[in-house]
Amino acid sequence: MMTVISRAWAIRHLPVLVMLLIYLPAACVGQFLFSNEVSRDFLILLFLFTATYWFSFPYFSRLYLILVRQVAVLRQVPTSCWSMLAGACLLIYALVLAYVSWRAPSVPLLVALKGGSLMDIAHSRSQYLAGLKGYESVLRYAVFILGRSILPLILVAAFMARARSRHALLGFVLVLSLLSMEKAAPIFVLLPLALHFAFAKHWKTLAAVLLLLASSIMLMTFLAMGGNSTAAAPGAATQASHGEDAQMMVPPGMPIDRAMAPPSRSVLLHHLHVLYGDGKYRLDAATVSGKLTLLFNRIAWVPYITAYDWLEFQRIVLDGHITNGRSISLVHLLYGEPKVPLEKMVYVFEYGASPGGQGASNTVFFVDAKLAFGWLGVLAYCLVFTFCAACIFTSGSRVLIVSSIVCFFIASISSLTATLLSGGLFIYVVLAFLLGDPLKANAADKEFAR
Repeated sequence: MMTVISRAWAIRHLPVLVMLLIYLPAACVGQFLFSNEVSRDFLILLFLFTATYWFSFPYFSRLYLILVRQVAVLRQVPTSCWSMLAGACLLIYALVLAYVSWRAPSVPLLVALKGGSLMDIAHSRSQYLAGLKGYESVLRYAVFILGRSILPLILVAAFMARARSRHALLGFVLVLSLLSMEKAAPIFVLLPLALHFAFAKHWKTLAAVLLLLASSIMLMTFLAMGGNSTAAAPGAATQASHGEDAQMMVPPGMPIDRAMAPPSRSVLLHHLHVLYGDGKYRLDAATVSGKLTLLFNRIAWVPYITAYDWLEFQRIVLDGHITNGRSISLVHLLYGEPKVPLEKMVYVFEYGASPGGQGASNTVFFVDAKLAFGWLGVLAYCLVFTFCAACIFTSGSRVLIVSSIVCFFIASISSLTATLLSGGLFIYVVLAFLLGDPLKANAADKEFAR
Protein backbone atom coordinates (compact mmCIF):
# COMPACT_ATOMS: atom_id res chain seq x y z
CA MET A 1 0.00 0.00 0.00
CA MET A 2 2.81 2.38 0.87
CA THR A 3 4.42 1.66 -2.49
CA VAL A 4 1.19 2.53 -4.31
CA ILE A 5 0.81 5.76 -2.34
CA SER A 6 4.44 6.82 -2.79
CA ARG A 7 4.47 6.14 -6.53
CA ALA A 8 1.14 7.90 -7.04
CA TRP A 9 2.52 10.84 -5.03
CA ALA A 10 5.65 10.93 -7.20
CA ILE A 11 3.61 10.95 -10.40
CA ARG A 12 1.39 13.78 -9.22
CA HIS A 13 4.42 15.78 -8.15
CA LEU A 14 6.35 15.07 -11.34
CA PRO A 15 6.54 18.79 -12.36
CA VAL A 16 8.27 19.63 -9.06
CA LEU A 17 10.68 16.71 -9.42
CA VAL A 18 11.54 17.81 -12.98
CA MET A 19 12.17 21.38 -11.83
CA LEU A 20 14.31 20.27 -8.88
CA LEU A 21 16.30 17.89 -11.07
CA ILE A 22 17.09 20.67 -13.54
CA TYR A 23 17.83 23.47 -11.08
CA LEU A 24 18.58 22.31 -7.54
CA PRO A 25 22.09 20.81 -8.05
CA ALA A 26 23.25 23.81 -10.10
CA ALA A 27 21.62 26.23 -7.63
CA CYS A 28 23.59 24.67 -4.77
CA VAL A 29 26.80 24.99 -6.80
CA GLY A 30 25.85 28.58 -7.65
CA GLN A 31 25.24 29.44 -4.00
CA PHE A 32 28.67 28.04 -3.16
CA LEU A 33 30.39 29.95 -5.98
CA PHE A 34 28.57 33.29 -5.80
CA SER A 35 27.01 33.42 -2.31
CA ASN A 36 25.27 36.69 -3.02
CA GLU A 37 21.78 38.17 -3.07
CA VAL A 38 20.99 36.84 -6.54
CA SER A 39 21.98 33.23 -5.84
CA ARG A 40 19.99 33.33 -2.58
CA ASP A 41 16.96 34.81 -4.35
CA PHE A 42 16.97 31.96 -6.83
CA LEU A 43 17.02 29.35 -4.06
CA ILE A 44 14.13 31.17 -2.36
CA LEU A 45 12.22 31.21 -5.65
CA LEU A 46 12.80 27.47 -6.11
CA PHE A 47 11.69 26.78 -2.55
CA LEU A 48 8.60 29.02 -2.94
CA PHE A 49 7.57 27.18 -6.11
CA THR A 50 8.04 23.77 -4.46
CA ALA A 51 6.16 24.72 -1.29
CA THR A 52 3.30 26.34 -3.23
CA TYR A 53 2.89 23.24 -5.39
CA TRP A 54 2.98 20.78 -2.50
CA PHE A 55 0.55 22.70 -0.28
CA SER A 56 -1.95 23.85 -2.94
CA PHE A 57 -2.10 20.73 -5.14
CA PRO A 58 -4.63 18.82 -2.94
CA TYR A 59 -7.00 21.81 -2.84
CA PHE A 60 -6.83 22.36 -6.61
CA SER A 61 -7.31 18.63 -7.16
CA ARG A 62 -10.56 18.71 -5.16
CA LEU A 63 -11.63 21.84 -7.04
CA TYR A 64 -11.06 20.03 -10.33
CA LEU A 65 -13.18 17.08 -9.21
CA ILE A 66 -16.03 19.47 -8.40
CA LEU A 67 -15.78 21.31 -11.72
CA VAL A 68 -15.24 18.31 -14.00
CA ARG A 69 -18.56 16.75 -12.99
CA GLN A 70 -20.24 19.66 -14.71
CA VAL A 71 -18.30 19.13 -17.96
CA ALA A 72 -18.80 15.72 -19.52
CA VAL A 73 -19.35 16.78 -23.10
CA LEU A 74 -16.91 14.74 -25.15
CA ARG A 75 -16.62 11.48 -23.25
CA GLN A 76 -18.81 9.61 -25.73
CA VAL A 77 -17.06 10.84 -28.88
CA PRO A 78 -16.14 7.84 -31.10
CA THR A 79 -12.48 6.89 -31.44
CA SER A 80 -12.70 7.44 -35.21
CA CYS A 81 -13.38 11.14 -34.65
CA TRP A 82 -10.26 11.50 -32.52
CA SER A 83 -8.27 9.61 -35.17
CA MET A 84 -9.48 12.01 -37.85
CA LEU A 85 -8.60 15.00 -35.68
CA ALA A 86 -5.13 13.56 -35.05
CA GLY A 87 -4.64 13.05 -38.79
CA ALA A 88 -5.73 16.64 -39.45
CA CYS A 89 -3.19 17.93 -36.90
CA LEU A 90 -0.39 15.91 -38.54
CA LEU A 91 -1.35 17.20 -41.97
CA ILE A 92 -1.49 20.82 -40.80
CA TYR A 93 1.90 20.47 -39.08
CA ALA A 94 3.51 19.02 -42.22
CA LEU A 95 1.94 21.64 -44.52
CA VAL A 96 2.94 24.55 -42.28
CA LEU A 97 6.54 23.33 -42.08
CA ALA A 98 6.57 22.82 -45.86
CA TYR A 99 5.40 26.40 -46.36
CA VAL A 100 7.88 27.78 -43.82
CA SER A 101 10.73 25.85 -45.48
CA TRP A 102 9.71 27.23 -48.88
CA ARG A 103 9.27 30.76 -47.51
CA ALA A 104 12.48 30.94 -45.45
CA PRO A 105 15.83 31.81 -47.06
CA SER A 106 17.20 28.46 -45.85
CA VAL A 107 16.38 25.40 -43.77
CA PRO A 108 18.73 25.16 -40.76
CA LEU A 109 19.08 21.37 -40.87
CA LEU A 110 19.98 21.42 -44.57
CA VAL A 111 22.49 24.22 -44.01
CA ALA A 112 24.17 22.17 -41.28
CA LEU A 113 24.18 18.96 -43.34
CA LYS A 114 25.70 20.82 -46.31
CA GLY A 115 28.63 21.93 -44.14
CA GLY A 116 27.53 25.45 -43.24
CA SER A 117 29.58 27.31 -40.63
CA LEU A 118 28.43 28.04 -37.10
CA MET A 119 27.44 31.57 -38.17
CA ASP A 120 25.53 30.26 -41.20
CA ILE A 121 23.56 27.86 -39.03
CA ALA A 122 22.83 30.47 -36.35
CA HIS A 123 21.60 32.96 -38.95
CA SER A 124 19.48 30.33 -40.68
CA ARG A 125 17.88 29.40 -37.36
CA SER A 126 17.13 33.06 -36.60
CA GLN A 127 15.35 33.44 -39.96
CA TYR A 128 13.52 30.11 -40.17
CA LEU A 129 10.61 30.54 -37.75
CA ALA A 130 11.53 33.81 -36.07
CA GLY A 131 11.62 35.42 -39.51
CA LEU A 132 7.85 35.03 -39.91
CA LYS A 133 6.26 38.46 -39.47
CA GLY A 134 2.76 39.86 -39.52
CA TYR A 135 -0.03 37.37 -40.21
CA GLU A 136 2.58 34.69 -40.91
CA SER A 137 3.58 34.74 -37.24
CA VAL A 138 0.44 32.66 -36.65
CA LEU A 139 2.24 29.84 -38.46
CA ARG A 140 5.11 30.05 -35.99
CA TYR A 141 2.74 29.56 -33.06
CA ALA A 142 1.02 26.73 -34.92
CA VAL A 143 4.36 24.92 -35.26
CA PHE A 144 5.12 25.45 -31.57
CA ILE A 145 1.70 24.33 -30.32
CA LEU A 146 1.47 21.31 -32.59
CA GLY A 147 5.10 20.23 -32.27
CA ARG A 148 5.42 20.71 -28.52
CA SER A 149 2.06 19.53 -27.22
CA ILE A 150 -0.38 18.06 -29.75
CA LEU A 151 1.96 15.72 -31.68
CA PRO A 152 3.61 14.27 -28.55
CA LEU A 153 0.10 13.56 -27.30
CA ILE A 154 -0.81 11.84 -30.59
CA LEU A 155 2.40 9.79 -30.49
CA VAL A 156 1.78 8.55 -26.96
CA ALA A 157 -1.82 7.69 -27.85
CA ALA A 158 -0.64 5.78 -30.92
CA PHE A 159 1.85 3.72 -28.89
CA MET A 160 -0.68 3.09 -26.12
CA ALA A 161 -3.16 1.84 -28.72
CA ARG A 162 -0.37 -0.12 -30.48
CA ALA A 163 -1.32 1.44 -33.82
CA ARG A 164 0.30 -0.23 -36.82
CA SER A 165 1.83 2.99 -38.11
CA ARG A 166 3.20 4.14 -34.74
CA HIS A 167 6.88 3.65 -35.62
CA ALA A 168 6.52 5.38 -38.99
CA LEU A 169 4.66 8.19 -37.23
CA LEU A 170 7.50 8.53 -34.74
CA GLY A 171 10.11 8.79 -37.51
CA PHE A 172 7.97 11.30 -39.43
CA VAL A 173 7.42 13.60 -36.45
CA LEU A 174 11.03 13.35 -35.28
CA VAL A 175 12.49 14.27 -38.69
CA LEU A 176 10.13 17.23 -39.08
CA SER A 177 10.93 18.48 -35.58
CA LEU A 178 14.66 18.54 -36.39
CA LEU A 179 14.30 20.91 -39.37
CA SER A 180 14.61 24.02 -37.19
CA MET A 181 17.74 22.66 -35.45
CA GLU A 182 16.22 23.31 -32.04
CA LYS A 183 18.33 21.19 -29.70
CA ALA A 184 15.37 20.53 -27.38
CA ALA A 185 13.16 19.25 -30.22
CA PRO A 186 13.99 15.55 -29.64
CA ILE A 187 13.02 16.00 -25.98
CA PHE A 188 9.55 17.24 -26.95
CA VAL A 189 9.02 14.20 -29.16
CA LEU A 190 10.68 11.39 -27.21
CA LEU A 191 10.43 12.29 -23.51
CA PRO A 192 6.69 11.46 -23.24
CA LEU A 193 7.31 8.11 -24.92
CA ALA A 194 10.14 7.38 -22.50
CA LEU A 195 7.85 8.18 -19.59
CA HIS A 196 5.12 5.96 -21.03
CA PHE A 197 7.43 2.96 -21.36
CA ALA A 198 8.86 3.61 -17.87
CA PHE A 199 5.38 3.53 -16.34
CA ALA A 200 4.55 0.43 -18.41
CA LYS A 201 7.84 -1.19 -17.25
CA HIS A 202 8.88 -1.99 -20.81
CA TRP A 203 12.54 -1.60 -19.94
CA LYS A 204 14.07 -2.69 -23.25
CA THR A 205 11.87 -0.33 -25.23
CA LEU A 206 12.60 2.42 -22.71
CA ALA A 207 16.34 1.88 -23.19
CA ALA A 208 15.91 2.10 -26.97
CA VAL A 209 13.92 5.36 -26.69
CA LEU A 210 16.48 6.89 -24.31
CA LEU A 211 19.28 5.87 -26.67
CA LEU A 212 17.44 7.50 -29.57
CA LEU A 213 16.84 10.61 -27.45
CA ALA A 214 20.51 10.90 -26.45
CA SER A 215 21.67 10.28 -30.02
CA SER A 216 19.29 12.90 -31.42
CA ILE A 217 20.37 15.53 -28.88
CA MET A 218 24.04 14.84 -29.52
CA LEU A 219 23.48 15.00 -33.27
CA MET A 220 21.64 18.33 -32.98
CA THR A 221 24.34 19.72 -30.69
CA PHE A 222 27.10 18.53 -33.02
CA LEU A 223 25.47 20.09 -36.09
CA ALA A 224 24.36 23.30 -34.33
CA MET A 225 27.93 23.91 -33.19
CA GLY A 226 29.18 23.65 -36.76
CA GLY A 227 30.60 20.18 -36.28
CA ASN A 228 29.90 19.34 -39.93
CA SER A 229 31.20 22.66 -41.28
CA THR A 230 33.79 22.65 -44.03
CA ALA A 231 35.93 25.42 -45.42
CA ALA A 232 34.70 24.61 -48.90
CA ALA A 233 30.99 24.90 -48.46
CA PRO A 234 30.09 28.00 -50.44
CA GLY A 235 26.67 26.67 -51.36
CA ALA A 236 25.60 26.37 -47.76
CA ALA A 237 27.00 29.74 -46.85
CA THR A 238 25.36 31.41 -49.79
CA GLN A 239 22.04 29.79 -49.03
CA ALA A 240 22.15 30.78 -45.38
CA SER A 241 23.10 34.33 -46.18
CA HIS A 242 20.54 34.81 -48.93
CA GLY A 243 18.35 37.84 -48.38
CA GLU A 244 20.20 39.22 -45.34
CA ASP A 245 23.79 39.08 -44.20
CA ALA A 246 24.48 37.11 -41.03
CA GLN A 247 25.51 40.33 -39.32
CA MET A 248 26.35 40.43 -35.62
CA MET A 249 24.41 43.28 -34.07
CA VAL A 250 22.64 44.53 -30.96
CA PRO A 251 18.91 45.15 -31.54
CA PRO A 252 17.91 48.82 -31.51
CA GLY A 253 16.30 50.28 -28.40
CA MET A 254 18.27 48.17 -25.90
CA PRO A 255 19.15 49.80 -22.54
CA ILE A 256 22.71 48.45 -22.93
CA ASP A 257 24.84 47.93 -26.02
CA ARG A 258 27.37 45.39 -24.78
CA ALA A 259 27.64 42.28 -22.63
CA MET A 260 27.91 42.95 -18.90
CA ALA A 261 27.94 39.40 -17.51
CA PRO A 262 31.39 37.84 -17.05
CA PRO A 263 32.03 35.72 -20.18
CA SER A 264 33.54 32.85 -18.18
CA ARG A 265 30.37 32.40 -16.15
CA SER A 266 28.42 30.63 -18.90
CA VAL A 267 30.84 27.65 -18.89
CA LEU A 268 31.13 26.14 -15.42
CA LEU A 269 34.57 24.54 -15.86
CA HIS A 270 35.95 27.78 -17.28
CA HIS A 271 34.53 29.74 -14.36
CA LEU A 272 36.04 27.30 -11.86
CA HIS A 273 39.43 27.75 -13.51
CA VAL A 274 39.07 31.53 -13.29
CA LEU A 275 38.17 31.37 -9.59
CA TYR A 276 40.43 28.60 -8.33
CA GLY A 277 42.95 27.84 -11.08
CA ASP A 278 45.41 29.79 -13.16
CA GLY A 279 42.61 31.14 -15.36
CA LYS A 280 44.09 29.49 -18.45
CA TYR A 281 41.34 27.17 -19.58
CA ARG A 282 41.17 25.86 -23.12
CA LEU A 283 38.05 24.24 -24.50
CA ASP A 284 38.41 22.91 -28.02
CA ALA A 285 34.86 22.57 -29.35
CA ALA A 286 36.21 20.64 -32.36
CA THR A 287 37.20 17.62 -30.23
CA VAL A 288 34.87 14.94 -28.92
CA SER A 289 35.75 15.78 -25.31
CA GLY A 290 35.06 19.45 -25.97
CA LYS A 291 31.66 18.69 -27.48
CA LEU A 292 30.74 16.43 -24.56
CA THR A 293 31.84 19.11 -22.10
CA LEU A 294 29.69 21.71 -23.81
CA LEU A 295 26.75 19.31 -23.94
CA PHE A 296 27.05 18.61 -20.22
CA ASN A 297 27.39 22.33 -19.52
CA ARG A 298 24.30 23.06 -21.62
CA ILE A 299 22.22 20.54 -19.70
CA ALA A 300 23.51 20.94 -16.14
CA TRP A 301 24.63 24.57 -15.87
CA VAL A 302 23.18 26.84 -18.56
CA PRO A 303 19.53 26.73 -17.35
CA TYR A 304 20.62 27.88 -13.90
CA ILE A 305 23.13 30.49 -14.96
CA THR A 306 20.59 31.92 -17.40
CA ALA A 307 18.07 32.30 -14.57
CA TYR A 308 20.84 33.84 -12.46
CA ASP A 309 21.60 36.32 -15.25
CA TRP A 310 17.91 37.30 -15.45
CA LEU A 311 17.93 38.17 -11.74
CA GLU A 312 21.28 39.92 -12.12
CA PHE A 313 19.86 41.90 -15.04
CA GLN A 314 16.98 43.04 -12.84
CA ARG A 315 19.38 44.09 -10.10
CA ILE A 316 21.88 45.95 -12.30
CA VAL A 317 20.05 47.19 -15.40
CA LEU A 318 16.50 47.55 -14.08
CA ASP A 319 17.82 48.79 -10.71
CA GLY A 320 15.61 46.27 -8.93
CA HIS A 321 12.39 47.44 -10.59
CA ILE A 322 9.80 45.24 -12.31
CA THR A 323 8.32 45.53 -15.80
CA ASN A 324 4.68 45.33 -14.59
CA GLY A 325 4.01 42.78 -17.31
CA ARG A 326 5.08 44.97 -20.22
CA SER A 327 7.12 42.04 -21.55
CA ILE A 328 3.87 40.04 -22.07
CA SER A 329 2.21 40.44 -25.47
CA LEU A 330 -1.34 40.83 -24.16
CA VAL A 331 -0.49 42.98 -21.15
CA HIS A 332 1.63 45.61 -22.91
CA LEU A 333 -1.34 46.44 -25.16
CA LEU A 334 -3.30 47.51 -22.07
CA TYR A 335 -0.60 50.07 -21.35
CA GLY A 336 -0.65 51.30 -24.95
CA GLU A 337 3.13 50.97 -25.04
CA PRO A 338 5.57 48.88 -27.11
CA LYS A 339 6.37 45.45 -25.76
CA VAL A 340 9.49 45.25 -23.61
CA PRO A 341 11.76 42.70 -25.38
CA LEU A 342 13.04 41.29 -22.11
CA GLU A 343 14.45 38.09 -23.63
CA LYS A 344 16.59 40.08 -26.06
CA MET A 345 17.68 42.53 -23.36
CA VAL A 346 18.94 39.72 -21.13
CA TYR A 347 20.71 38.11 -24.09
CA VAL A 348 22.57 41.35 -24.76
CA PHE A 349 23.39 41.53 -21.04
CA GLU A 350 24.85 38.02 -21.25
CA TYR A 351 26.51 37.83 -24.66
CA GLY A 352 26.21 41.17 -26.46
CA ALA A 353 25.57 41.08 -30.20
CA SER A 354 23.88 38.18 -31.99
CA PRO A 355 23.28 37.20 -35.65
CA GLY A 356 20.77 39.73 -36.95
CA GLY A 357 20.09 40.84 -33.38
CA GLN A 358 17.76 37.86 -32.96
CA GLY A 359 19.42 36.34 -29.88
CA ALA A 360 16.98 35.74 -27.02
CA SER A 361 17.43 34.37 -23.52
CA ASN A 362 14.64 32.31 -21.94
CA THR A 363 14.32 31.21 -18.34
CA VAL A 364 12.12 29.30 -15.91
CA PHE A 365 8.63 30.72 -15.47
CA PHE A 366 8.95 31.83 -11.83
CA VAL A 367 12.04 33.93 -12.56
CA ASP A 368 10.22 35.56 -15.46
CA ALA A 369 7.33 36.20 -13.04
CA LYS A 370 9.62 37.98 -10.59
CA LEU A 371 10.85 40.40 -13.24
CA ALA A 372 7.31 40.96 -14.49
CA PHE A 373 5.31 41.34 -11.26
CA GLY A 374 7.64 40.87 -8.29
CA TRP A 375 7.26 38.35 -5.46
CA LEU A 376 3.45 38.46 -5.47
CA GLY A 377 3.58 37.67 -9.18
CA VAL A 378 5.75 34.65 -8.43
CA LEU A 379 3.17 33.34 -5.97
CA ALA A 380 0.31 33.95 -8.42
CA TYR A 381 2.18 32.24 -11.28
CA CYS A 382 3.00 29.22 -9.07
CA LEU A 383 -0.67 28.88 -8.08
CA VAL A 384 -1.80 29.00 -11.73
CA PHE A 385 0.86 26.45 -12.65
CA THR A 386 -0.23 24.13 -9.82
CA PHE A 387 -3.89 24.43 -10.79
CA CYS A 388 -3.04 23.35 -14.35
CA ALA A 389 -0.99 20.41 -13.08
CA ALA A 390 -3.74 19.37 -10.65
CA CYS A 391 -6.32 19.31 -13.45
CA ILE A 392 -4.12 17.10 -15.63
CA PHE A 393 -2.91 14.70 -12.94
CA THR A 394 -6.36 14.30 -11.37
CA SER A 395 -8.06 13.71 -14.73
CA GLY A 396 -7.40 9.96 -14.73
CA SER A 397 -6.28 10.12 -18.38
CA ARG A 398 -2.99 8.30 -18.71
CA VAL A 399 -2.22 9.72 -22.14
CA LEU A 400 -2.69 13.29 -20.85
CA ILE A 401 -0.59 12.67 -17.76
CA VAL A 402 2.30 11.14 -19.70
CA SER A 403 2.25 13.66 -22.55
CA SER A 404 2.04 16.70 -20.26
CA ILE A 405 5.65 16.21 -19.20
CA VAL A 406 6.58 18.26 -22.27
CA CYS A 407 4.55 21.24 -21.03
CA PHE A 408 6.21 21.11 -17.62
CA PHE A 409 9.63 20.84 -19.23
CA ILE A 410 8.82 23.93 -21.33
CA ALA A 411 7.83 25.78 -18.14
CA SER A 412 11.34 25.14 -16.83
CA ILE A 413 12.81 27.20 -19.67
CA SER A 414 9.97 29.56 -20.66
CA SER A 415 7.51 32.06 -19.23
CA LEU A 416 4.14 30.84 -18.00
CA THR A 417 2.25 32.66 -20.75
CA ALA A 418 4.45 30.98 -23.38
CA THR A 419 3.92 27.62 -21.67
CA LEU A 420 0.15 28.07 -21.57
CA LEU A 421 -0.15 29.20 -25.19
CA SER A 422 2.65 28.06 -27.49
CA GLY A 423 3.66 25.32 -25.03
CA GLY A 424 0.17 23.86 -25.12
CA LEU A 425 -0.47 23.67 -21.36
CA PHE A 426 -3.81 25.47 -21.76
CA ILE A 427 -4.89 22.84 -24.31
CA TYR A 428 -4.04 20.06 -21.88
CA VAL A 429 -6.13 21.70 -19.16
CA VAL A 430 -9.09 21.98 -21.55
CA LEU A 431 -8.68 18.32 -22.53
CA ALA A 432 -8.50 17.38 -18.84
CA PHE A 433 -11.96 18.91 -18.36
CA LEU A 434 -13.41 17.47 -21.55
CA LEU A 435 -11.96 13.98 -21.29
CA GLY A 436 -11.28 13.61 -17.58
CA ASP A 437 -13.27 11.12 -15.56
CA PRO A 438 -13.01 11.52 -11.79
CA LEU A 439 -14.17 7.92 -11.36
CA LYS A 440 -11.03 6.76 -13.21
CA ALA A 441 -8.59 8.96 -11.32
CA ASN A 442 -7.96 6.50 -8.49
CA ALA A 443 -7.76 3.60 -10.94
CA ALA A 444 -5.16 5.49 -12.98
CA ASP A 445 -3.09 6.09 -9.85
CA LYS A 446 -3.13 2.36 -9.06
CA GLU A 447 -2.27 1.45 -12.65
CA PHE A 448 0.73 3.78 -12.67
CA ALA A 449 1.89 2.46 -9.32
CA ARG A 450 1.91 -1.20 -10.30
